[in-house]
Amino acid sequence: MLRIEFPDDNLVTVLQIMNGGKLQVGTEEKKGSILDLDTFIVEPSLGENKSIDFRHLIDLAHQELKRRFFSGLKDEYINSLNPQYE
Repeated sequence: MLRIEFPDDNLVTVLQIMNGGKLQVGTEEKKGSILDLDTFIVEPSLGENKSIDFRHLIDLAHQELKRRFFSGLKDEYINSLNPQYE
């Protein structure tokens, strides 16, 4: 397994890649690689009011995760999936 950490301010994104993964789909077994991408907050800043806005922190982590995920895909591959944006 390969594990890479991408620190960015108080966010860390972790990419883990494992070859030889197996998935059972009905009666068929599929083999391939497993990619796991996670983003987490190391030390949330409380600011002046000493309270945590969890929705804001979750949104920050989500945006960073999306940025990292899509930066690993070529535009032509994304376009081949015919994405529809809201």
